[in-house]
Amino acid sequence: MKLNKVIILTCRQLNEFFSFSEFWEKKKEFKDLSSRKGFFKSENSYQTDYRIQVCNWISGIPLTSDKHLEETNIILPHKVYSRVYTKGCEEELKIMTKEEAYGVVSLYEMMGRKLKEDIYEVLACLGYEVLNPNSGIIIVKSNKSYNLEQYLPEKNDSQEKKLRNVLIANLSDENDGPSIVSLGNESIHIKPGECTRGIFYGNMCLKLLPCMPRMKFELDKEKMRTGLSLDGNTISVKGEAISFSCGKNGYVYTTVGSEKKFVASHRNIGDYFFNNPIAKDENIIYVEMNESEDLCLMLTDLNKLYTCDKNDNITLNQSNVLFASFVNGKIQSINL
Repeated sequence: MKLNKVIILTCRQLNEFFSFSEFWEKKKEFKDLSSRKGFFKSENSYQTDYRIQVCNWISGIPLTSDKHLEETNIILPHKVYSRVYTKGCEEELKIMTKEEAYGVVSLYEMMGRKLKEDIYEVLACLGYEVLNPNSGIIIVKSNKSYNLEQYLPEKNDSQEKKLRNVLIANLSDENDGPSIVSLGNESIHIKPGECTRGIFYGNMCLKLLPCMPRMKFELDKEKMRTGLSLDGNTISVKGEAISFSCGKNGYVYTTVGSEKKFVASHRNIGDYFFNNPIAKDENIIYVEMNESEDLCLMLTDLNKLYTCDKNDNITLNQSNVLFASFVNGKIQSINL
């Protein structure tokens, strides 16, 4: 079995170079590979039990009968084992059939690999969609249309919700057609292996972040995170890029997972490392430049709206904001 261009001979290598998409395509090779002497570093009974379950799953042999998958344990034919690497994925595992859930948990517990890192790729390969924005990702399928629920003030039920930036990804095969994601009168075509992002309040969408003629999001399918490309060339991004704005004179973008949350490559807006007034526990989920490209607004997940000018002056503009944008040169906002 070859994964990520590496010939796999041991369980350790399987974990290190693992790609569920590639594994699923070549899964029948696993039975021969895993039965070879030396596949496991030592003969651990729990790994053998898991290996048998994975082979049975691949062969279509029933695994579960009347058993259910517990949050902390997995019941195999001869013993009950504690789940170590697959806890914390209960909601996603419930989407699968019992057989799939047992097979996936057996595979990841056998490898000693955290399922959370791959769970959305696993769901996509097994043919599932994930349409709950609260999961932080929406997985769409090719040749299908999706109408997102648009935020309207009259739909606000006044319950406290999280303002978030959500990844919308098409993980279908490359030969499939695009998916169509719509919000009101706006539609975006997402080809296999491509993505966009959206700003959500609960299950309601405030804004789709479309690709621009020169700039777009790039999807890293293995890590399920987004980078950026400009004029077809990948930009080196520290952290994960989740919003950007591009004009004639350059671009700005925001990241998570990095001390530098806002980056500018632009003649009118400088490169900024965050301290006050933006708190370290805030993530900037949306950024937009004005038409003259000398001012940008930044919306955080704590519902705060900031502005940044060409002199790197960052000012708190408003609090309790759901969304904001430039309209005819002025900032217009939707408030809680």
